[in-house]
Amino acid sequence: SLTQQAKSAQDGLGVVEDQLHTLKGAKVQMKRSQSNLLKNKLTNVRETGANVAEKIGANPKAMTHPKEGGALEKFLTYVGDGQNQFIAIQDKLKELSASDKPINPADMLLVQTKMGIAQQEIEYSSTLLGKVMTSMTTIMNIQL
Repeated sequence: SLTQQAKSAQDGLGVVEDQLHTLKGAKVQMKRSQSNLLKNKLTNVRETGANVAEKIGANPKAMTHPKEGGALEKFLTYVGDGQNQFIAIQDKLKELSASDKPINPADMLLVQTKMGIAQQEIEYSSTLLGKVMTSMTTIMNIQL
């Protein structure tokens, strides 16, 4: 169940990444409020993933910050780091399930709760980006 949640979170971040690439290719500028919301949500996903990884003993790759680029590049970095965390979590969960080492039920419940929070943050980010893309499409279709 936890492995499926981690895979779902990773897939959700993949959707967010695709949406960001679409916006980047269309050279869309997000409103400051949208940009701040997305930054907060992606930061929360990263922090939640780091907490889960720490709790189960996974060691994800360190985040590399972009040297240049705008907000979309920064968001893509957050997404990439989040995906790396959830891949490390999946690997560690597979390792734990293959061994006979028991997991503390309280830790398992905490991990499951944090994974649910991360999924909600990812879904919110995806919805927000969907709205930005819809707004962009509407503006492009308006004929004067």
